[in-house]
Amino acid sequence: MFDPRPAAESFCAHRKAATGFTDFPGQFPETLDEAYATQRTAIEIWDRPIAGWKVGRILGQHEEKHGENRFLGPIFHDSVWPVADGASTPFPATREGFAALEAELVAIIDGPATTDTVTPQQCADLVREWRFGIEVAGSALATIGDLGPLASIAGFGNNMGLVLGDLLNGAAPDDVLCTTVIEGQPFGPKPASALPGGPLAAITYAVNKLRELGHPIEDGTMISTGAITGVHPVEPGQVCEVRFEPGQTINCEVTIV
Repeated sequence: MFDPRPAAESFCAHRKAATGFTDFPGQFPETLDEAYATQRTAIEIWDRPIAGWKVGRILGQHEEKHGENRFLGPIFHDSVWPVADGASTPFPATREGFAALEAELVAIIDGPATTDTVTPQQCADLVREWRFGIEVAGSALATIGDLGPLASIAGFGNNMGLVLGDLLNGAAPDDVLCTTVIEGQPFGPKPASALPGGPLAAITYAVNKLRELGHPIEDGTMISTGAITGVHPVEPGQVCEVRFEPGQTINCEVTIV
């Protein structure tokens, strides 16, 4: 019988100590249900308020096997870092762990009134505002990026936090162009519409999946909708820049926490 607690306890202990490790702890989940059971147990042990959720991608053979092309992970209130246009901010990373930068659009949504499955149009009506952002993807498990989506789900969704930027004004979310530059190497520009179904599809997935998992959706919940230019592993000391057009430039340096 699958026991999620040993892995969940290990993820929490290493996150608290900010120390990396290399082998998946406890039983490796074989299904989405087992992976989310580990995540839920870790959330309960961590016992901190959740500000929102990151939406990640499930690709290739993993999508074929599990029947879903996205997954969720919690973003905790104390791991949201606001940043103004052009300002620099640290990009936190765990010593000897895994870190990746993901440029994203962030939707602030209200909780749906219905308990039924929601449509993209219903989700569009839930969006209070759009913001620019950078998901601080990362984990104390150094190999998490190589172990597939079930490991990422189990390990807090492979999320360490969110750099929250300015409001998106004057453009539709799908039309936003994004360029990520890491140590001078550019990725993009790519439009937010490059995400399957665009950012709105990510919100629709998140709302319905959260309902399925039994998580509440409070007014003001943040949904980080997916990596526009890709998932970019980064190392301590690297200088990064994310440019959203029209909108904001965010600068950061990868910093050990």
